[in-house]
Amino acid sequence: MELRKQGMIHMLMKFCMDEKKYYSVLVKYDQQLERDVEIYRVKLSGPLKLGEGKLENQNPAIIFTRGDAVQTIDMNKDNYFEEALKMWNLLEEYKYHYGIRKPTILGVREHIFTGFVSSLAWFMSTQETSFATFGQRVLENPLKIRLHYGHPDRFDRFWFWTRGGLSKASRVINISEDIFVGFNCTLRGGNVTHRDYIQVGKGRDFGLNQVSMFAEKVASGNGEQVLSRDVYSWVIGWIFSGCCHSSIPQWDSFSTQ
Repeated sequence: MELRKQGMIHMLMKFCMDEKKYYSVLVKYDQQLERDVEIYRVKLSGPLKLGEGKLENQNPAIIFTRGDAVQTIDMNKDNYFEEALKMWNLLEEYKYHYGIRKPTILGVREHIFTGFVSSLAWFMSTQETSFATFGQRVLENPLKIRLHYGHPDRFDRFWFWTRGGLSKASRVINISEDIFVGFNCTLRGGNVTHRDYIQVGKGRDFGLNQVSMFAEKVASGNGEQVLSRDVYSWVIGWIFSGCCHSSIPQWDSFSTQ
């Protein structure tokens, strides 16, 4: 019995020693040393990628942000120098009330720069411009039902930091991860706006296989949204307004495709 007990303790100690530790690390490039230098390190409770990949990047990174606003931007997006000069004007929008509240999500238009690659790329560029600019403009005013659709929106950092963060990262149910931020914002009394005087560049799919996979992903995400408690709260609590929030943007997206 004593030998068995000692063996179990040895196995437990070995397991603890071999256990991996995960950290969220902030680094910056040092020009003098010509290498990345670690600034902060925060230990995580478990593996980094427990849910969807994009969300698991955003949630550990937000702890290193500072200031009143934070922008989420994907790898297929770019910016222009002349648009960066307008950032001061855009941030001033947070000082004004639109309706009864200040904006908590501030959306901007997009410029698709991959439309010249092929005829299919031109089609996708036209479709994306129709939804990401014209469609969202109408969703914000006069309908006032715009949400967040993964575009380079600006968020009120403190507002979202105290309400669950920017993203929900559960596997399967949060396939369309970005729209749940809009769900969370609206259900908790936030305000979503859209501005057209500033834009962000975006590269769109120009391969038929890529386009079909993206359409499959969006369709799967819409199906999972119906099963979520967010949509249930909308339909039960707000009736007509909730149905408009959840259905009209989806119809707009698919009709443009």
